[in-house]
Amino acid sequence: MVTVLLYQKALTKFTGAVSIIDTDKVAAYKQVLNDPNSEECDSEKVSQLVQQGYLVSVNTDELAQIKEWHERALNFPNYIQITLLPDEGCNFDCPYCFIYTHRNIVMKQPTYDAVYQYIEKRCRGTEEKIYLTLGWFGGEPLLVLEKIIEFMERLNELKEKYPLVITANLITNGYLLSYENFMRLLSVGMTGYQVTIDGHREVHNKLRPLRNGTPTYDTIYNNLLEITKKTKESNVYYKFAIRVNFLKENTDMLNEFVDKLIDDFGDHKRFKFYFRPIYYFETDRDDVNAILDKLCSNEEGLEIQNALEFKVMERRGEIGDRRIADPLPMPALSWCGTEWYNSFIVGADGSLFFCDTMSDQKQAAGHICEDGELIIEKGMEVWKGSVFEETDTLAACYSCKLFPICLGGCRRNRVETGKPECYWTEKQIRQSMRDYITVKQK
Repeated sequence: MVTVLLYQKALTKFTGAVSIIDTDKVAAYKQVLNDPNSEECDSEKVSQLVQQGYLVSVNTDELAQIKEWHERALNFPNYIQITLLPDEGCNFDCPYCFIYTHRNIVMKQPTYDAVYQYIEKRCRGTEEKIYLTLGWFGGEPLLVLEKIIEFMERLNELKEKYPLVITANLITNGYLLSYENFMRLLSVGMTGYQVTIDGHREVHNKLRPLRNGTPTYDTIYNNLLEITKKTKESNVYYKFAIRVNFLKENTDMLNEFVDKLIDDFGDHKRFKFYFRPIYYFETDRDDVNAILDKLCSNEEGLEIQNALEFKVMERRGEIGDRRIADPLPMPALSWCGTEWYNSFIVGADGSLFFCDTMSDQKQAAGHICEDGELIIEKGMEVWKGSVFEETDTLAACYSCKLFPICLGGCRRNRVETGKPECYWTEKQIRQSMRDYITVKQK
């Protein structure tokens, strides 16, 4: 018996593959895509398109495949993602800060101990590796640098007893991230960093001043330059993301600033750049109203963001890490870690939250006990779990060819509005592909 495999066009962007085809071969590839089972099709081209995911077996249930890897990721038992808010105050006064409310409290030792107990309990009784991703966020975490270092040292001792793999990341405004502090953090295993610089000195200092109004640009930029200069030739491992938030004004100045970033950090492979429009998030302060007329629409923001990403790609000769919101998005396990069962945020007082933008006490989902037990009192069914359980909210998404790259989008938006927010359109992705090819062929 001979088994005949029949193929059809893939219905979704399941692989994230992008291919550039010579002009004289376009017709032949189109023929294969339009009728892959024709005896006239080039079998080698059929194999290529199957391998890259453009063609799938007629018996393939692509939605079931997406559901399987999405739900497997949500329930991966040996993966833990914890974000700690060691200091919920901040030394900055950014008008667009999306933290719902600044509670201005500092994490005390019992809360650190409780988190430690939780992690140790997860390690006991298993010979399998436990993968812990530990994020430090705020407020501004470096206001309590010594406590961060002390806790990281304690966790490193656990690695001597258990098969624990730790990935530690720090999101900081960078004002206190001197080279000396950076090296101290690096020595205890902090390998991921993110600092935001909002354009040229003049623009940044208006958007990201200290609480007393003091400018911050020079201190932050000089910190990063010193880190770059003193580690560039070393073999120390770390990853550093410079994030640039932008408004819809001053795009010429923004382009000049991106050129400066590339000149100063572009040949340092540990440094990556990414760009985001300043978003509107309702908070109990609503300071963002002061710049409301300068916020980009979704379409405007994507256009500027993509142009900057391609500028970096052209100058550096490579496209950055492909994420959900970048010009050529990859399929994602989920929009963010909020939906993962083993992912949570610990506030400075031990309160538990599911989204890092919502840290008001009334939004707490529960708390962590002294012995490390998590008490979830509300919200689990709203914030956690498979997008395939949201049949009322996401019914239309299941038939969308872009579903694998967004999986319903931001959970917070769905919780607040009862509907998904489409970040991408097929038209935008097609244009991004054209721009990508243009840059690649230069």
